[in-house]
Amino acid sequence: MELRHLRYFLVVVEEGSLGRAAARLHVAQPSLGRQMTDLERQLGQRLFERDARGMRITPAGRALVAHAREIVRLADASREVVASGVPRERVSLGVGPTVDADWLLQLVEASKGQSPHVTLRIDEMLSGELIGAVASGDLDVAVSSRRPGDQVQSVLLWAEPFGLAIGPSGRLKGLGEVAARDLDHARVLAFAREQTPPEHNEAIREIETESPRVRWEFARFSTSAHANAMAVDADAILCGEAAARRLPPTWRWLPLGRLRTEMHAWLTWRPGSGDRVLQLVELIKGIAPPSGARLFEPRAPSM
Repeated sequence: MELRHLRYFLVVVEEGSLGRAAARLHVAQPSLGRQMTDLERQLGQRLFERDARGMRITPAGRALVAHAREIVRLADASREVVASGVPRERVSLGVGPTVDADWLLQLVEASKGQSPHVTLRIDEMLSGELIGAVASGDLDVAVSSRRPGDQVQSVLLWAEPFGLAIGPSGRLKGLGEVAARDLDHARVLAFAREQTPPEHNEAIREIETESPRVRWEFARFSTSAHANAMAVDADAILCGEAAARRLPPTWRWLPLGRLRTEMHAWLTWRPGSGDRVLQLVELIKGIAPPSGARLFEPRAPSM
């Protein structure tokens, strides 16, 4: 069996006809038919039923499709590896569920430009899980809203204000700006307390001093914020601007005026990390913060 047999087989499956497959492959139809017959003989199974309407794949043929695709994919990848002459390395980055998608895409593009032979693997985790994953070696680098401990190295990247994503209906929909005192009797969706850093809970305490009758709805969510808000008829969601951009455009984000507490983004990595990891660390430091956030200076590592 040769690789071309499998390539031809996949085209015949896709086209459902020897004639159309031969035209696509720029080979003579009788020659393509002989190739398929050779493949069937070598495998000892009929791969197609031939009739006036074309080629109908058999159960044995369907079983071969996924296997053939994987073999062809690996063969093509082998060419790329040999052509590059440089083995690809992998660096893992963990991010919290509220990290801005545009910022993350900018980082990926910058990483490809700086280190084309490094594959950046991105894992999304809860903030509380990220620090432990870096410390244990399951992740190389993390961007988290939770302050790291002394077992890792870290840099405070940026700070951003808390705010509210205001729903298109409800008691807050007409506000042009919002302060904590406006939230009395409003139903507000917020991240579950065990899911968040201390700053999140401090912001809630600040709000409750001015609006003690806020109707809080706590839930564990990341991409399902909109569904959660709709399910509990929330007037608003307590979150940062980056998280609000994941919601439908009918939801407006407003900063919470006069709130002292901010959300922070920490960059974390292990002491003694290799050159590739340290290159990624320096690259992340140089990426501009997301819209609405401000750089935190000085950015000296805490040991």
